[in-house]
Amino acid sequence: MDVSMLQSPQKRSRSIQKLAVWNGDVKDFRIIFDRLEEQKEKRKIEIIFYDSLNELGSDWSEYTFFCGDFKSELYQALTKNQDTSSSAHLIVGPAVIKHKLETGQDFMTLRPCRPLYCELMKNVTMKLSTEVTNKRELVELVHFMGGSVRKDTVQRTNVFIAAKVEAKVQSMTLVGVSTLRADWITECWKNRDNPYFDVFDSKFVDRHRLGVFEGLSLFFHGFKKNEIDDMLTNLDNTGGTLAEDPSKATHVVYNPANDEIEALPMSPNQVHVTQEWFWVSLHRQSCAMEDNFALPSGTLRRKPLDNSNINSPLGKSLRSHNSRSLSSMRDCSGEGPSLNMTPDYIYSNDDVENMCKSPRQPSKRLRVCMEMVETEKNYVSLLKLVVKFKKALETEIITNDFMSKSDVAMMFGKLDPILELHEKIYANLTNILNTANNILSVANSKKLMTRHLTSLKFGLMPRKK
Repeated sequence: MDVSMLQSPQKRSRSIQKLAVWNGDVKDFRIIFDRLEEQKEKRKIEIIFYDSLNELGSDWSEYTFFCGDFKSELYQALTKNQDTSSSAHLIVGPAVIKHKLETGQDFMTLRPCRPLYCELMKNVTMKLSTEVTNKRELVELVHFMGGSVRKDTVQRTNVFIAAKVEAKVQSMTLVGVSTLRADWITECWKNRDNPYFDVFDSKFVDRHRLGVFEGLSLFFHGFKKNEIDDMLTNLDNTGGTLAEDPSKATHVVYNPANDEIEALPMSPNQVHVTQEWFWVSLHRQSCAMEDNFALPSGTLRRKPLDNSNINSPLGKSLRSHNSRSLSSMRDCSGEGPSLNMTPDYIYSNDDVENMCKSPRQPSKRLRVCMEMVETEKNYVSLLKLVVKFKKALETEIITNDFMSKSDVAMMFGKLDPILELHEKIYANLTNILNTANNILSVANSKKLMTRHLTSLKFGLMPRKK
């Protein structure tokens, strides 16, 4: 029996020693192989050229295979039936080899079942939402570019890929994780041959950032036509749509200033919020947590209850639905089972970091902390908006003498120190929340490790006769 099959992926990971190159790739990548030939003694690499895989014998465990195209017949032959890392081959692409040769860097360590074409995403630790389609293809592309995709959130997660706004997107945004669409991955792959392409370039990321209301359907209730037209104008380019029927909307946005409107029935997985939620989300360029903008109980007139249906949602508070938070009401699928199931083995679960998983759902206490940070962030954003208005007003009174500088100072005199104070409060709260998440991750890691060692202890101890 081959002992290497029993080793963990980390044990069988290694740098390039014997590079197997198909002669059909030599012509297209002549520059790479000429330079590799010059440096092979320095790098202690043996290059084996072949026309057919049969020439390499039956044991390929010592070889690292060069593959110029990850869609070629050669690649398909090397990866056929390689669904587990126990029998996977080491495969490397031209972009990463060329970059290492040009810069004089040491060759990277390769892992089984992780063909590496380039290293554009070597600093990316990603999680995919359960609603994202074509997961397997996306995970493969990230692995091809040297990135890591986790089934669960870990403390180093810096990118969250989603198809629509959900509670997980909001919590990730709150702690500074980029929430992007899946097309960010495919666009990065198009630049795979450029080793200097920055996948985190701000303009590039902004083009693929999840829209403020991505995948949401909004119904505006209690507004005048001109107000709705204004809100629809602002809804453009946010990824959200207008619902003609309130029962089909994910969000019903109320005008609480209108005393004549009545509360609408609440559909499953639907939330009812005030218009402040809409405007604050647009100002922040990310969907605000609905819990902070729930309708205060008793602000709207209620229709008489139909006694024939005691389960009518009109008999329940708009702040509560089945004792769940507003965010979780529309996010039943964010972390749970999904029809879009993906095999566990495709994820990057072959190193120590998978021991540092965060809880699948934030606890009630953690949600309260997150809402505190969210509230402070909203307040800082609004203060900055007022400061912006103050500066515009000071500029305007220079040409139009409708107000004196002393009046402006009287209105906004203490605004700057207030903003500075709350920026510090927000920064401190964010740091505390991040520290708490890291501590929880370490605690989970220790619990899992203790449980694992305990099982090993009792599993290896001889049974008493």
